[in-house]
Amino acid sequence: MFSKLGDSIIQQNKVATLFDFNIGLEVEMHRIAQDGKFSRAPYPKQLGNAQFNPWITTDFLETMSEVVTPQTTDPKKALRYLASINGLLRTSLQASELLWPLSMPPALPADTSELTLSKRGPQMEAYFQTWIAKHRFAQGTPCGVHINLSLNDSLCELIKRHFPNEMLIKNYAYETLAQGFISYQWLLTYLFGASPLAEKNYFAPTTKPPHPFRSIRQSDLGFGTKFSGDYSSVAAYVERLDMGIATGQLIEDHDFHGPIRFKGPKTLADLKRVGAQYLELRMLDLDPTSPQGIKLDTLRFIILLAGYFLLMPPLKKSELERTLKQAEQFNQAVAKEDPLDKCSYQAEALDFFESLHHFVTTLRLNKSYDTLLERLRQRILMPRSTPSAQMLQYVQADSLQTYALKLARTYQKQIVAIENFEMFDTRTYTAAELSTALDALS
Repeated sequence: MFSKLGDSIIQQNKVATLFDFNIGLEVEMHRIAQDGKFSRAPYPKQLGNAQFNPWITTDFLETMSEVVTPQTTDPKKALRYLASINGLLRTSLQASELLWPLSMPPALPADTSELTLSKRGPQMEAYFQTWIAKHRFAQGTPCGVHINLSLNDSLCELIKRHFPNEMLIKNYAYETLAQGFISYQWLLTYLFGASPLAEKNYFAPTTKPPHPFRSIRQSDLGFGTKFSGDYSSVAAYVERLDMGIATGQLIEDHDFHGPIRFKGPKTLADLKRVGAQYLELRMLDLDPTSPQGIKLDTLRFIILLAGYFLLMPPLKKSELERTLKQAEQFNQAVAKEDPLDKCSYQAEALDFFESLHHFVTTLRLNKSYDTLLERLRQRILMPRSTPSAQMLQYVQADSLQTYALKLARTYQKQIVAIENFEMFDTRTYTAAELSTALDALS
């Protein structure tokens, strides 16, 4: 049933170690005014300088705030970190500001020059200018959740006898994880997609969909760069991006907005030479029912999948290209389905959940995983219970603005200022320092 690697971990009685991934979260949300329009206020002074604050920064637009958490192996702690830093952002906003809780942006002005590009320094500002010259401005504005996963040292130690060196250990693991998550991206889009429609001026007149989607953001109407990565290996991934840059399909490597990025050293050349250090999953829409944009169930399901993909036999090389290409087609189809309709791949989803249940039972994992799987299985059986379908009941005049503003105001009122925390305008925190400071608050 399991791969050689999986058998080795099980024989050493170290299954629990498998799920101790280092987890880091990145969550984007737009700052808005009370009327639902993009905020005109600058980056909050209390947060220092977005260019140098690694924990609350900006992306593409000055209004697109990005909260970044220190790493931890505990999903609950990861969400506590996120809640704390999200709270710091909220308490730093001007009284007239809120955070937009949806992945798709607020209504865009007819003249997008009214919106200020992110002030991240001359190099990034030049990149953004080049980007909007090649793409529709609107397609740089969707927000989402990124999950950074890396192997813990204990797991590397357990499996090192199977590999000549640490770089090969990590490359194998991250390649296996990437291929697994790409294969089932369509399932994540079905379960967690939460961008059924877009506000005014997002679509070009000829591209507006005839019906709501499960996830506009995860469809080809989402991000502007339509460039497919090669996940067969870290080396192939680097070569593919290098080719994209050389041919002008990509401006730079971070112009690649695929569902997964291999991450590590700053340059692609170093990534190929040193190997991947972690994986960035970019498949999740904001969950509007959470003030922070993601809930514990979602994060625990991602961790369960990661453990499953590492223990199970990897995709055969002869089938890899076909399987990943088919998975990309599946994801586009699911993203564009009407949220109220049964998923075209419902049978495949239920079969996969049977495999996950068998995995949990065989390894005698915590019973809470069975409960989690049953909750999510009900979403497969009942499309109306999915996030995008639930959002449709709040649509008024082809808009979710009223719904979004109600949530934004509620979340802002709920936030309580965090006492005894030195703000980012007075110092810069390392990951270890910030973790310690946030742990002291909980």
